[in-house]
Amino acid sequence: MVNEARTINASVREYLFETVYESPADRVHFAHEAMSIQLNIGRQTGKTYFCITSVMASRGTAEKSLMVVFSADLKRHLMSMSDIRNDEIATIHEVLQGEYSDIKYETIYVDEPKYCFRGISEYEFLNLMIDDNNLHKQTFIYIGTF
Repeated sequence: MVNEARTINASVREYLFETVYESPADRVHFAHEAMSIQLNIGRQTGKTYFCITSVMASRGTAEKSLMVVFSADLKRHLMSMSDIRNDEIATIHEVLQGEYSDIKYETIYVDEPKYCFRGISEYEFLNLMIDDNNLHKQTFIYIGTF
């Protein structure tokens, strides 16, 4: 049932992208409107744990996932406390420097977007992370306050 829902969702996104969003400049707008989920969830509710376990659960599947955090200290702490790998977690600064632009992710979790997007706009972030070849298959999940 879940795989069927993903297939339907991907086909709807593909149709929308091909019929509504015609110019390359529209791809970021499309990503914001049709590919992002914002979950404004309160403090100490397990958001970071959810991101880590979701990313690690995608191992061994065709879908690559990435967790984006706001600081190098937090990244080091999470890597020391869990089994998450370096290619599964990035700081917003690493994303800005293009360190993860060669790897194409289908699901990107942004933990605490309010802090991640202090020095960068969501538009810039999406522009860097969008996979033009599989745009309709990507999902950006913002967890925490925006």
